[in-house]
Amino acid sequence: MSGDVIADLNQRLVAFGQGEDHGDLFNLLMAAMDPAGDPFNSPATREHMNGISIDLKLKSHRHGPVLGLAQVMAQHFDGNRMERGQAVTLHDAMSSGGGHPDLLNFLALILARQSGLDALAVDFFGAHLLHLVYGDEQALIDPGQMFAILEPGDLRALYQNLTGDDREVTEADIVVVDDRVMFVHVLRLAKNRAMKQGEEQWAMQLLERMCLVMPESQDMQLERGLAAGKSGQISRAILQITGLVEQSDDRHIIEEGRLALQRLRNMLN
Repeated sequence: MSGDVIADLNQRLVAFGQGEDHGDLFNLLMAAMDPAGDPFNSPATREHMNGISIDLKLKSHRHGPVLGLAQVMAQHFDGNRMERGQAVTLHDAMSSGGGHPDLLNFLALILARQSGLDALAVDFFGAHLLHLVYGDEQALIDPGQMFAILEPGDLRALYQNLTGDDREVTEADIVVVDDRVMFVHVLRLAKNRAMKQGEEQWAMQLLERMCLVMPESQDMQLERGLAAGKSGQISRAILQITGLVEQSDDRHIIEEGRLALQRLRNMLN
């Protein structure tokens, strides 16, 4: 049964990557973060998410949907900017009330859409924010700062904090992030955690699922090949990287791939 479940999950991830209707993003995320392809810790996690949804409806009724979402998410989770490489699983976020901003942003994105808001993840010099619109009400929310609603002056301060530079910022500095990118960011957090815990097979499985969602990402394909080689799957790594080098027109990918192939072939001799 698990083989059929994983095959079905892979098909859903491929369809998501191709822009087809992905249905419930939360269910898809939960399934993708489980080794067997089933939503892990389903009852507790669903109960928690349902509780947030109910709380959100109550807050929104009194304060308006945008402010309500910001207040509810701040109460349920502590936004906390982390250094790159630190990771958290979905279960960690649900049980501890804290998590990486990318994970919290994705959860807020899902809840906002379920609540009838137009919601998009956006990138602001490496900080992933949430843009919300409901009628005449709109705002930028920062999950890394306790889901604060950002004013124009706050954006400049955030820019200074992120870059060390001091200049005026405009709407042109805010770039919409594809849902697939945010989805892959969350899977990468889980992959990083798996690597730190020595779970290399699970990390590789997550990397395979990331590549299904974003097959055009040659960097991820190279990472997948390198990970296969590191785990001792030399023939598989050579096959994957050879195919990537042959189809790529990116000089960096080609050079890194050829160097990797040379090392891998030396290991076979």
